[in-house]
Amino acid sequence: MKITYSISQWNYFHYSSQPSLERVIAAVRGQGYGFELWGSWGDERNLYDEVGRARLAGPLDGMAVSLHTGFGYAQDFERYKDCIDTAKALKASAVVLHPGDLTLDEARGPDKEIVARNADYAAGQGVRLTLENGGLGFLAKAFEMCPHLGFCLDVGHVYLDNRRMGDFLDAFKDRLVHLHIQEILSPDEAAVPRQFADHYIPGTGGIPAEDWKLLAHTLRQIDYDGTAVFEIQPRNPLQTAFHGTRFFEGLLRA
Repeated sequence: MKITYSISQWNYFHYSSQPSLERVIAAVRGQGYGFELWGSWGDERNLYDEVGRARLAGPLDGMAVSLHTGFGYAQDFERYKDCIDTAKALKASAVVLHPGDLTLDEARGPDKEIVARNADYAAGQGVRLTLENGGLGFLAKAFEMCPHLGFCLDVGHVYLDNRRMGDFLDAFKDRLVHLHIQEILSPDEAAVPRQFADHYIPGTGGIPAEDWKLLAHTLRQIDYDGTAVFEIQPRNPLQTAFHGTRFFEGLLRA
């Protein structure tokens, strides 16, 4: 088993003050992580066009790289093409898709024409597409339409559909080539005001310990050789105070 740990550019969108993208990449490189790109940064709305591609080549040279599409690619093949071309130029291990990138109406399932068009173009460029969960039914239909489509398991997204880790691992572990690592909020944090119910530090929330153990067991079982990307936002001040209060009160009761 070989896991390449990586940090998502998405993590940095949650701070009011951001350094340049080059400084972020340099800091990530300095800690030995790979980097998962998203398609925009500040006022730069398309990092995957020719200008962005040329700009990123130097800072990312020699790093483990993957790309995330962002949102809305189903309606704009040129954005897809830019993303895939950038993945090829940067020797990225994978391009991660949201389910919404493969359909104009998620309730109706993946669109066969959109899936085929983008999968064919990616295959022609030697780029691996991976699909993030999503509902089980949507994933199954997409994988049936495109046998070469890989599976990206986002561990936090599992629970947003009232599922368990085993549901996705049992169904798609043989396709698993990419991971997004994060955490959901625990039930006792539910009353604390927040923007998201997930994307927190692994091990600090509500994913059951047995599910983490099952994931680790499965990765060993399939001899996983891929990337694990941390997609983590900071807790807001009220969430942080909640944890701080619980910790300090525990000290006082000891």
